[in-house]
Amino acid sequence: MAFRNDHQAVAFYPVAWRFPEQLADALTPLAYEEWPLAERYEGRSPKTRWGQLGFELIPAGGPLHWMPGLFVGLILDGRDHLVQNRHTDRVMLNVILDFSVKLHDIYPQLPSYRRLVQQLRERTPHRGWHFYDHLEERPANRHHPLYLETPLLDVLRGTTTMEEQRDAIRRAVRDALELLQHDNALKALTDEVRHEATQQLEA
Repeated sequence: MAFRNDHQAVAFYPVAWRFPEQLADALTPLAYEEWPLAERYEGRSPKTRWGQLGFELIPAGGPLHWMPGLFVGLILDGRDHLVQNRHTDRVMLNVILDFSVKLHDIYPQLPSYRRLVQQLRERTPHRGWHFYDHLEERPANRHHPLYLETPLLDVLRGTTTMEEQRDAIRRAVRDALELLQHDNALKALTDEVRHEATQQLEA
């Protein structure tokens, strides 16, 4: 059986296999930073699951974890997220909105969600990020509908040390958070989702 792209795979494997571990080391302190967000979020340690490697920021105060939560990191295997055919030739840094399953029939109809989608569609092309709306796909992934993504190599260009790389990721993520929070859009969505979730759980 022939290896696909065998020469590159063999040449780079001794270095590449350590990449997820090194990225986790770079991301771990970032998970617990005070990010410039309009409300308090709790950081969860970087881990690899569902084909992704990164950390979660979960809105404090419930009643659900992902309403929405924010994932920061990489998609290493896109099959779980149904994005396996995107960016097959490069690694992307992602900031992804995550929604609890109990909200899947609620959030797409909310005015605050539609406003955020429109705002991201208009503003991201000018800020070095690409906006991807998974709800436009079939099948759609309602767990992880909205992506901000940018090539990780572009983010890390010119860095050599772990601290420089961490600083570069920090700056990029702060830019993404500014896009999400422009005109108070993310907080408006979180407030509306929290209200809907509370009513649903009390019913």
